[in-house]
Amino acid sequence: MPMNSASIINKTGEDEIVASEQGVIHEVKFVSMDDQIYVNTTNPLNREDKVAGYVITVDNQRVYDSDLRLDHGESHKQRVNLTPGINVNQEGVIERVAHQRAG
Repeated sequence: MPMNSASIINKTGEDEIVASEQGVIHEVKFVSMDDQIYVNTTNPLNREDKVAGYVITVDNQRVYDSDLRLDHGESHKQRVNLTPGINVNQEGVIERVAHQRAG
């Protein structure tokens, strides 16, 4: 499935607030001590049944792929363990978290 671009609208340290091309908001918090990412996805738009999925990739390995549909004002929280994707033989890079799925 093709991915659309997302834009960072706020960044504080490792944490980001990302808006998808369609306007869905992803609040992303990275907790390095336990290799976890917390994602709170919200549909602030005045539309129902909005596609709000995202993909998390670590060291070129997909560790999480969500498939969400949110109604207006609805939110979804998810905790993702990054450990399975960490390659100890290369420097860790967490790639863009919020890529809206085309729908």
